Amino acid sequence: MINPRTPFAPRTNRPVASSPSFTSSSKRPSLSQHLPSPSFVRTNGAHVDPDNLSYCRLHGQFVKRVTWRGKEILIKYGEEVFSSEAEVMRLVREDTTVPVPAVLGVAVDAASGETFIYEELVDAPTLADAWDSLTPAEIKSITSDFSRCIAELAKIDVPANVLLGNYNMSLHARVADSCHVTRSYRPEPTLRTLVNFREWIRFEINRRSHSLNELSIPADIERFLAQGDIGLVHADLSAGNILVKSGRIAAIVDWAEAAWLPRIAEAYTLVTYLERHRCECRAGLQALLATFNLDAETLEGFKILSKALTAYPNKNFPMLRGNGGAPRGAQHREADSRRPRRGA
Repeated sequence: MINPRTPFAPRTNRPVASSPSFTSSSKRPSLSQHLPSPSFVRTNGAHVDPDNLSYCRLHGQFVKRVTWRGKEILIKYGEEVFSSEAEVMRLVREDTTVPVPAVLGVAVDAASGETFIYEELVDAPTLADAWDSLTPAEIKSITSDFSRCIAELAKIDVPANVLLGNYNMSLHARVADSCHVTRSYRPEPTLRTLVNFREWIRFEINRRSHSLNELSIPADIERFLAQGDIGLVHADLSAGNILVKSGRIAAIVDWAEAAWLPRIAEAYTLVTYLERHRCECRAGLQALLATFNLDAETLEGFKILSKALTAYPNKNFPMLRGNGGAPRGAQHREADSRRPRRGA
């Protein structure tokens, strides 16, 4: 196993890129001879969370541990895994002091077309697993680390002509996934401005109107999310994606949902987790949410948005102009509450 790095220790002298890009090369990533092949991973790897294989199959993402040449490494792979996630991790690791596992390599299996991301295995439990044993001093230290991580992400320069909701402008657009509000259709609408973003939120609420009869929704509810500066947002900071050790954040993992969004969306995703009936580590998420110092009006607005945007869509509702696809179904929303754990 690889011990976690000291949080927030400088890793590189390379200056922050003036216009970072997640665009991959047109060539498929090749695998280093020093890493196990995709077939070896499938055959010999151990699932990190074997109790959640149904979730993994549903979302086309698997995470396994493999012992290779005397060292344990982590491999994430599947048809819904993309090399751009590795590029995001590399960007954050190189240009900030946010603790992120090192990416050891990326490969595309020629037989299946699935992408494999090889990462260092951080030897630390998740915040969810460790929460009950943390002391008040450790909780204070972890929430302080969390605030610094959010501040560090805010320092990354936003590329010119960025599309909101995209973490890779050439490979994959995931506005809905990144906002954690709906996983309804692809391709996603093209959102270039906050005005576009507001229109998209209103559209998503309108196409769920039949399920919202008992919910009082203010006319300008979208203003709570479509506001402020645009930045890189992790968009999935659940208690299972934050690893802790010795009262510090050892690593932030699972960057699949990362996107260019209003920075306030990071707080919104925490609210969406807390609004679920089966919220994991509720006290821990509440402590993280408190670091954003949201006023009561914004917090209530987020709660309403969370309920409105996760409601069942109306049948036969037209899609946004120029986009198509079909709703993925309620089973995907229910499965989100059973996401696999990543802690070692």
